[in-house]
This record gives sequence, C-alpha cells and structure tokens, in this order.
Amino acid sequence: MIRRSLRILIAFVISASWFLLPEGLWAYESILVEKGGTVSGTIKLKGELPALQPHKVIHNPEYCGDTIPDETYLVNPTNHGLQMSAVSIEGVTRGKRHDSTTIILNNLKCRFQPHTLAGMVGDFYEVRNSDPILHNTHLKMDDLTLLNVAMPANGKNIKKPLNQAGTIAIKCDAHSFMTGDILVFDHPYFAVTDDAGFYKISDIPPGKYKIKFWQNGLAVKEKELTIAPNEKINLSVELAAK
Repeated sequence: MIRRSLRILIAFVISASWFLLPEGLWAYESILVEKGGTVSGTIKLKGELPALQPHKVIHNPEYCGDTIPDETYLVNPTNHGLQMSAVSIEGVTRGKRHDSTTIILNNLKCRFQPHTLAGMVGDFYEVRNSDPILHNTHLKMDDLTLLNVAMPANGKNIKKPLNQAGTIAIKCDAHSFMTGDILVFDHPYFAVTDDAGFYKISDIPPGKYKIKFWQNGLAVKEKELTIAPNEKINLSVELAAK
C-alpha cells in the first residue's frame, strides 16, 4: 500500500513539474554535437545612416543633460558594422548544451546598457540602476507587461526568469528616450554583434536551417543555411531601412 502511494506521488510530482516549467523548455534537447559547424561574419548597414535627431530631456536634465543622442542604430564608423544586432539559427531542436546564465540590463548614464540583450528560455535577466536618479523599467512582450518597477538610486537589483521565447521591449516610463530589447530564444544558437558588427555561432549540428539577422528599426533578413560536418562558413550581410 505504501509503495503504491509512493508511486502515485512520484507520478503526480513529475506531471505537475511539466506544467510548472517555462514554456518551450522541452522543445530543445541537449546532445553531444559531433563534427559541428561554425558560421560567422559581419552585419553592416546598407546605405547611409538615417538622420536621427537627439532626444530632448525633460526629466533630470541636471544629470542626463539637455539632450541624449538617438542610439537606435550604433554603427562602427570604420566598417559600417552594426553593433548590438542579433543573429539566430532557426529550426534547431537538438544541439549543444546551454548552461543557465544571467544577462544584465543596467540603467547607466540615462540609457539601457546594453540596449540589446539575448538569452535562452531558462536563463535569467537582472535589472540594475547605476545612476543617482530614479528610473523605471517597463518590460512588455506582445503588449503584455512582464515587469513594471521603479528603480531608485542605490536600490535593489531585480532578477527574473526568461520563461518564453520572443522579443521583450524595454522602456523607461520616466525617460521615454530610454528603450531596448531582450531577444529570447528556445535554443542556444544565437549571438549579438560586437562593436565591429561581428558575430560567431559554433557547434552547429550538420543540417539545413534558416539564419535570421535582426536589428530594431531595420528590415529583418533571412537566408538558407546548410552546415556540413566541421564546416566553417563566412556569412556577412547588409541590413537596410524598412
């Protein structure tokens, strides 16, 4: 009787844990990737940078200044590489292991730094305020508010899990010019470009996929991608205004 009750209890716990886990967590399977490939390259701006007017500061000009540059696009002046653009490989359901990590969103110098972050379902994000003024961090996905909190100077950091794949829009309700994005994937095959617009994704299981290039405010670009065993592919693209 005791053994039967114990089996029922174990079955219930396993069943309940399935529903409590973040959405999409079971969609990806970690395996040992043998003869994995690599894709890397540079994302550049196509054409001239759109004219961006500085934002007028209404609240806290004594700290933020009278204006803040519009940093929607951060372009390397040497090679036109787009900084903080995102790259992801679509259609990967089995592949390299991803250890849970925490990505940091900092309110710093009246900006979200960095203003583009990327993580995987099961990771965490932590919001900080390093400025001596009050900020507000408001996160939304598909018009649904995920977080809306005041961030006072010297206040506590806020740590939350990434439960669902998609794009999280970030804004500060106190300073409307402060915006950003968190891209959440259900696999670990993604990257955010560095200061030169360079990205690299490795340990890709051989196969056929789509690779997607994203920059807020620019047209998304997708390409077919075939990875052969141990193949190293150089794939650079240009993104244009919508």
